[in-house]
Amino acid sequence: MPAKARKLTVSSYDTHSKLLLAGVWLDRAGFQPGDKVTITNPEPGRLIIEVLPPIDATEEQQKEPPALTTLQVAEPEPKFYRSLLFPAA
Repeated sequence: MPAKARKLTVSSYDTHSKLLLAGVWLDRAGFQPGDKVTITNPEPGRLIIEVLPPIDATEEQQKEPPALTTLQVAEPEPKFYRSLLFPAA
């Protein structure tokens, strides 16, 4: 049985819009505390919220960490340091 439609008011957060979802109806709709969700905006005025499937802990541990990149930085010329100490007037 589909849940009844909810009517909420979009409020303000600084200069942006905010929408707060809370209540037993959210639990009944299949959203539990700690769930990860994805929110898509297929068209203006429409949001789709879906629960992401749980990630298997062993699968997460088996992922390789991202490769680190080494960046070499050239030593600044001495005149650079002088400009810090004695800025041009």
